[in-house]
Amino acid sequence: MLFWIFVFLLTRQSGLTQGHPNLLARAPTEASCDCTINSCRTLFDIVWGCLATIFACTWVALHQNVPGPDLGWFSLLMRKLRMMLMTIIAPEVIFVTQCLARASQHLPLTELEVATLAFAVLSVVIRLLWLHKPLDVQQPIVVARSEVDIDPLQEEDITPPNHSITLIDKISNGILGNYDYYHPISSTSVPSLYFIEIDTTDTNQLVELAGIWGVGSIFGSIHCAAWNALFPSMAEMWIWRISSVFIAAYPVLTVLFAVITPDDGIATAVLVGFMLFGFVVYPLFRLFLIILSFTTLRSLPPSAFVDVNWSNYIPHL
Repeated sequence: MLFWIFVFLLTRQSGLTQGHPNLLARAPTEASCDCTINSCRTLFDIVWGCLATIFACTWVALHQNVPGPDLGWFSLLMRKLRMMLMTIIAPEVIFVTQCLARASQHLPLTELEVATLAFAVLSVVIRLLWLHKPLDVQQPIVVARSEVDIDPLQEEDITPPNHSITLIDKISNGILGNYDYYHPISSTSVPSLYFIEIDTTDTNQLVELAGIWGVGSIFGSIHCAAWNALFPSMAEMWIWRISSVFIAAYPVLTVLFAVITPDDGIATAVLVGFMLFGFVVYPLFRLFLIILSFTTLRSLPPSAFVDVNWSNYIPHL
């Protein structure tokens, strides 16, 4: 409930409505900012603060498994950078506080700040879920053999299973972290996000799927907070709105269809087709939001350069 109140507050304070007569009358430079030099921020301050927050969030939020023993420092670095790029296509406390302060003082947030806020919120969620998982583990810990007699492994236990993996399986396994084709005994390392699923019931898998898609829906809902923001053009405004709504609604609709879809061939085919359509379109809409976050910086309203007056929150005698 607090999250939706926060999104509503940002929506009310994010800018002017579509019907405003000065929709295209933007102030492209900070020179028109009606404030003193000490209470203004520059375009560089906005971009640098957002990019630094996104980098810190995506770098720290990743709790990967132990890498293979044959990987060097460069391979380990590229391994984490690759996972960072996957996280982008979560400092965040300070940034979220600044966004709340701007909303409370009726100062607009730029589209880049709204997108950065979404990354920051996801970073907090990931940290809470991975609170007890070690971060940036580089070497495995050797566990001594116990005194209990263990039967020697048979050859078929060491040989990895030989079965084909479809594209749908790879996509779902990557999202849910399940790797049926992974064989612990014959491998020297585990996949980056691999985990052992203790409860394999349908109810538990549905809860996992709903949780993952629910977080994705929150990500899109935060972008919807800029619904009434002032965009340089009508086309950019509608692209932002459509992309935000799709990212917020697609995860919920996927889980809903998976629950209510009857177990027959036609319904399953429709569900798979809808999911495949989303897998293709979803990255495009994410890319649109990232691009618009930067293109809209070319024409910001004067109030976007006004900095937060933190003295309002300090008690005065």
